[in-house]
Amino acid sequence: MDHDQSRHDDPDDLRHLDAILTASPELQSLTSHVRAFAVMMTELKGEQLEQWMRCVDADDQPALHSFVVACAAIRTRLPQA
Repeated sequence: MDHDQSRHDDPDDLRHLDAILTASPELQSLTSHVRAFAVMMTELKGEQLEQWMRCVDADDQPALHSFVVACAAIRTRLPQA
């Protein structure tokens, strides 16, 4: 899968997104975590999940904290490979 955003996004859209993210550090942080998760999953790098969850836990992102709790609960029920 190609992660090159410029291929998909209009330059004006990218400028608007950049302005929004610049104005909101919280949204910028959330976006960074979500993008990192997407890359990790699409590149099948599940071994990075623990580190990603620790990074999210260290950040003030309540919505992602609940996602991390759910991921951890699911992982405890999965057989180890």
